[in-house]
Amino acid sequence: AHQDKIHYWISEPDSGIYNAMNKGIRAATGDYLLFMNSGDCFLEADTVSKAEKLMVEDYGIYYGDLIYFNKRKKKYEDWVFPNKLSLGFFIENSLPHQGSFIKRSLFESISMYNENLKIASDWEFFIVAICIEKVTYKHIGIVISEYDFTGISSDPKNYQLVASEKKITFDKYFSMMIDDYKIIKLLDSKRFRNIIYIK
Repeated sequence: AHQDKIHYWISEPDSGIYNAMNKGIRAATGDYLLFMNSGDCFLEADTVSKAEKLMVEDYGIYYGDLIYFNKRKKKYEDWVFPNKLSLGFFIENSLPHQGSFIKRSLFESISMYNENLKIASDWEFFIVAICIEKVTYKHIGIVISEYDFTGISSDPKNYQLVASEKKITFDKYFSMMIDDYKIIKLLDSKRFRNIIYIK
């Protein structure tokens, strides 16, 4: 139905989400890539052109925000991401795959998506790119897409797999730092409890 608007597409078997995405990366010719997942959609028809006007410098990754429907509150809410990223942020979060413009050359200089991971490979790419390779990034502060919570990574049935895949990455790249981070978090929680108790 939209063939006149699509420059290239294929429909063939693949071995998983990231195998399919890697095929897309190899076929892509643009300077920046964004991965729109099944069920997600751009906020508006001109969202990409609005974002492009804010991408005026040579950052490796530009990322915006999301909007999602809160079924419990029965209303749309903004999902806003921080301007400054750190290992602490990535321990429990990730950048929005459907809200991030990634320089295509990073997939050549760093790596393609790790196809051994079934759900958390985009998270692994972001944490390695930003926390290890020091790729430059910028939060452009506009809503890029509407996030669909019915996706594979949001399914509670997959939470344990996500956690185990993240552990593989942490053990590979950050094992010593994660131990330090856990100690700091524990000390902070004790300090916070003592402050509450004194009051």
